[in-house]
Amino acid sequence: MSLDDTIQDPEELRKKMQQALNLQQSLPDDTFVAVPDNEVVTLQISGQFGRVLNRALEYLYQAEDEETVIAAATLVKNNFEGADPIQATPFAVTLWAISNLCADFSVQAGIQKKTRIYDREEFISNLFGNGVVGSTPQGKAVYKDPEPIEPLDEEELVKRIKADKDGKTDYKTDNELRTIGREKAKDNRNKIQNLKTKGRLDKKSPEYQRHMQQELEKRDRMRAKNTDSNHDSSVG
Repeated sequence: MSLDDTIQDPEELRKKMQQALNLQQSLPDDTFVAVPDNEVVTLQISGQFGRVLNRALEYLYQAEDEETVIAAATLVKNNFEGADPIQATPFAVTLWAISNLCADFSVQAGIQKKTRIYDREEFISNLFGNGVVGSTPQGKAVYKDPEPIEPLDEEELVKRIKADKDGKTDYKTDNELRTIGREKAKDNRNKIQNLKTKGRLDKKSPEYQRHMQQELEKRDRMRAKNTDSNHDSSVG
């Protein structure tokens, strides 16, 4: 499928999706719908989702110990060429998949002239900026994506190009920016833990009691519905 095959009309897209769903539901239970290895599916990915992919990639780099990450990253860099099959761990394969998605997204964005120029520090800070803004009555964290940042205008870009030519050197390194990002991620995890603890301590609050009452009522309705269905089946 080429880019020209992408369906633009929402109504046409909805109909195609419904047709695919109907076909899948009409098949026997011992069959499964999947894409053959030699077929190519084109996806439309927004810049916002592209940042989510990058967050997922950064999470993977923090999810394991340094030795495991370096070993997996080396396999990814070499596309697993010459690797022992036992080295293709779930972590290494996941890192490979997300890395390739991020790389392909960046390449296609450039080819399609969809990129803009941003302040590097602000952009990377924004990349890690999704934070906890509240909690549910059960103590679950509520997230909010950072506000979209604006690209540099032409005047600002000209100023920065001139400053760079004049020998400006006080840029933060990638390691410094990643450290800032890790601190933000750590802060988010601490906020989540605090909210979970707070949720456990607030189980006597009116909000929590009201939620639990609703859940009990929902469960009772489902039980009653299942009982009626079983009764009708036995009568039939």
